Amino acid sequence: MIKMADWLHGGNIRKAAETSGISPGDILDFSANINPLGLPVRLKKLIKENLSEILHYPDPECKLLKKKISQYLNLNPKEIIIENGSTPLIYLFIQAFALQRALILVPTFSEYERAIRIQGAKIRFFLLKEKDNFRFELRKFVKFMDGVDSLFLCNPNNPIGSIIPQEELMEIVKLSKRRNIFLFLDEAFIDYQEKESLKKAIGKNLFILRSFTKFFAIPGLRLGYGIGNKRLIQRLDKIRVPWSVNSLAQIAGGFLLDDGEFIKKSRKFMEKERFFLFNELAKIPGLKPFPSTTNFILIKIKSLSASHLQRELLKKGILIRDCSNIRGLDNSFIRVAVKNRKENLKLLEALRKTV
Repeated sequence: MIKMADWLHGGNIRKAAETSGISPGDILDFSANINPLGLPVRLKKLIKENLSEILHYPDPECKLLKKKISQYLNLNPKEIIIENGSTPLIYLFIQAFALQRALILVPTFSEYERAIRIQGAKIRFFLLKEKDNFRFELRKFVKFMDGVDSLFLCNPNNPIGSIIPQEELMEIVKLSKRRNIFLFLDEAFIDYQEKESLKKAIGKNLFILRSFTKFFAIPGLRLGYGIGNKRLIQRLDKIRVPWSVNSLAQIAGGFLLDDGEFIKKSRKFMEKERFFLFNELAKIPGLKPFPSTTNFILIKIKSLSASHLQRELLKKGILIRDCSNIRGLDNSFIRVAVKNRKENLKLLEALRKTV
């Protein structure tokens, strides 16, 4: 039986504060994968200047933000749907197409499974195995595609951090099209590897999920979007709740897509800091980090349990993601975000003293 705890995510810093008795402001949150560069100063100023917008209903069609996204991705605005974070689009997609038999690659983000189970559909799982370093094998995956009406892939994968090569993804796209299978591709973390996006391959069977939360560091504003062909987007729009995207989120999203300097700086920073953190983690006895292409790292713990390590680090004011409730992983896996050098050094010091 699946319990509510099975669906819990990282980033619940308020609960961690209640548990530990430490003020939220004194906790270093490595459990949520948010860009460590934070909000651009100019965005803070822009939000303050537009506070009066909360006196009015937001644009239900998000026209200005759609235009910005279309320019950013070089797509037609009619191929874009915007929502209050990317997660609602998972539920909207499954509801809109009444999916019945889904295939999910695991370990992965748990909301696909949760949304499908709420719909009452059947689920088949394709398990990436630790003994194979969670390597994806296209030929084996293709065999699992028989008899399903939908596929759910996360690329880069959360929580593993790995990425499926573009040419292999295109093979899946082509096969899905021939078999009339919907492919739901979650690219919430693709911004650090934009060249790997399948945004140019959208068609009648491919829907791509994107997020502002991670790369642009606005999880509290809630802003995400999806891209697909016009007919697919129209079908989603028919059942979308009106006014779901607030005015400040729409303003912030448009501004962030125009901030090329922030985008470039974030990618350069993350490449350097991820390399540093991974190599330092690998030097700690009792830890096995897995290579990542994005802003977090999955770690195997050889001595302690994930829950025990989480409790011990929280005493030191550090919150990590216990991955034991993620299908395909157990109580020996944690995930940590890549933060700035000062914060990463604090994490490394705490791990060396604890594991």
